[in-house]
Amino acid sequence: MAGKGRSTKNSNSDALRCEKESTDVQCVCCGISFAVGMTEESLELLKACDNVKFVCDECLKSPSIKDQVIKTVESGKAEICDKINSLSKEIRSEIDAIKVKLEANEGKMSGLDVPGSKLCDEISNFRNEMTRSFASVEREANIVVFRLSEGTDDRNRVCKIISHLTGGVCGETNIIKLVRLGKKNDTVVRPILVKFDDVKVKELVFKNVFKMKSVGDNLSHVGLSHDLTVEQRDELKKLMDDARQMEKNSTEGILYRVRGDVGKWKIVHFPARKESN
Repeated sequence: MAGKGRSTKNSNSDALRCEKESTDVQCVCCGISFAVGMTEESLELLKACDNVKFVCDECLKSPSIKDQVIKTVESGKAEICDKINSLSKEIRSEIDAIKVKLEANEGKMSGLDVPGSKLCDEISNFRNEMTRSFASVEREANIVVFRLSEGTDDRNRVCKIISHLTGGVCGETNIIKLVRLGKKNDTVVRPILVKFDDVKVKELVFKNVFKMKSVGDNLSHVGLSHDLTVEQRDELKKLMDDARQMEKNSTEGILYRVRGDVGKWKIVHFPARKESN
């Protein structure tokens, strides 16, 4: 902080007029006292700051002071630059370390889906399982009708079967799709895919499938089954073959049958009925 220098003995009239509002301080360079326009209370607050120095105008104009100020500023700039450079090196070092870790992780990640790896096999199995699950959900409200001779009245005959098995509760309004499967062949009766609007209709149909014998109109020979995926058909076929083989090998007249919900089949056994005399 600079002010006009004056000695305490030779103060001018202006300094005397503002003596009550001014306070004398001492120049840190030449030691001369000069007045500053502040109260003693304010001055005490400034003196408590380490970086506040009082310099008179004459000393401030001298080359030595200027050089000292410039030197101080340059020194500060150099210190700041050194700190910036040091910080930049640390940042670059950390960035390089992160790059190394990323490259290492990238190498590990690229090896995860390599054919034959454990994770790749697990992903493939999971994908296949999801595909089978979606396929099962898509088919859960479907049935397949077998051995129904082909004709222009396919829909009417199927609706009659459905109405008979459900006691008239369900019928044509519950069927959203009815189509023959496969290419037409004069020597083969193609099955019919029936898609209901609710899986509960299908459940009711299979619950009363024993009523097929009384449906009439030469429809009692018609067969009904679930709409199974290829994997489900293979699984069911294997279980039925196993059941037949077990029954064939039985010496105690035990019957073996495949029972259970779709995809949850199991082989059960029970004694054959004895014919009454």
